[in-house]
Amino acid sequence: MSLIVETGDFVNVEIYIEMPESYSNLTEQEKITILYMKDNDGKVTTKEVMKILDIKDRRGRKILKDMVDKRLINVRGQGRSTYYVLKH
Repeated sequence: MSLIVETGDFVNVEIYIEMPESYSNLTEQEKITILYMKDNDGKVTTKEVMKILDIKDRRGRKILKDMVDKRLINVRGQGRSTYYVLKH
């Protein structure tokens, strides 16, 4: 669902995305990360999380670790080639 409001020369657009009830216990950052992953072949890297959430490396790794601990995503690879995939 979206809401479009025109005010003079400007247009404000708000987009609402329904999330499954199972996502209700997630943080906003975790929800954004999951939506990003769904739009990107179910994968994400720490660098991508840092960019989309505008956060530092340490916080990005913490968010991804918490998501692994919640069994939302799995880790693939090691070191610099580490990436995360959605659980199916």
